[in-house]
Amino acid sequence: MTEETINEAEAQDETPVQEVAPSETNLTIQDLTTCMQIIAVCGSRGAIKADEMAVVGTLYNKLFAFLDASGAIKRNDEATAEAPAEEASDESEGGDAEAAA
Repeated sequence: MTEETINEAEAQDETPVQEVAPSETNLTIQDLTTCMQIIAVCGSRGAIKADEMAVVGTLYNKLFAFLDASGAIKRNDEATAEAPAEEASDESEGGDAEAAA
């Protein structure tokens, strides 16, 4: 009876494994940039729970550092693009607070 069990186990080990073509497993700089953008969008929409923020933020920072070092993104362009949007939202919040007072 043990020989039958051993033979069945050997038969299962010989099951052919399907190999994935190399082109299907490529991860590109564009993919990493997209991941970083997804994290930013999720964060701005409040989709990340408080206890998840540190992990997600660390991943975002790693992606940013890697993409910055690879030349895929440029700090000057991003800082220029984000600064006016932040200032505009700060001004609108301040204007509402003054109007309410």
